[in-house]
Amino acid sequence: MSNNIDKIIKQIALTASAGLFLTVFWIILTIFTMPSGNVQDQLMHLKNNLTLYRWSFFNASLISIPMSALIILLAFSVDSFREHKLLDILSVFWLAPYIVLVSITYISQYTLFPRLFGSNADVHLIEMLYFYNKDSFVYFLDLLGYVFLSLSAIFIGHKLLLSRNKFRKAVGLLFWLMALSALTGFAGYVMDNVVIEQGVMISGVFSIILFFLISVSGKKLFSR
Repeated sequence: MSNNIDKIIKQIALTASAGLFLTVFWIILTIFTMPSGNVQDQLMHLKNNLTLYRWSFFNASLISIPMSALIILLAFSVDSFREHKLLDILSVFWLAPYIVLVSITYISQYTLFPRLFGSNADVHLIEMLYFYNKDSFVYFLDLLGYVFLSLSAIFIGHKLLLSRNKFRKAVGLLFWLMALSALTGFAGYVMDNVVIEQGVMISGVFSIILFFLISVSGKKLFSR
């Protein structure tokens, strides 16, 4: 039994470490690839920076893997009592639309978008597939994907908050803060309020803290 727990602890820590690395690395790549100005100016600048842009979104497309794996591990390996089964199932259920939507968004940025960008495609079509255009279809899909991740985070967070383990409660609270920030950001997008929309960025900060905390202290999830 102890060997199984040790194995799960290592899996959780490794998964969180992978999520932390990919998220931080994406932020670094974003700093070097996000151009300034209006959408037309950004696209002109992007012509000289397209390779790094593609690698940035290749990296981004991988983040959903450790995030989803972490939630699944927490759902089915951390005291999955019968009364928590519904929370476990719901936390995993909402991962499916999250993975699909963010995968379509990020994968399109290093496959379909560069192909159209380098052709004579209609400029409006290119703008609709450009991620940093906040009026684009892919930007909307990305925000919607994180709404579904937020639902998953709410359920797994609720399960952890029900525990007597203080570390689990802290992790559960971080999941809730991540979810609340993302939902607030989506509300800001719907209301066309740029300030409130920054909740999406704040959600990313909470996810980094979450990954870091679990990667260095994951074994505390199983302490009594």
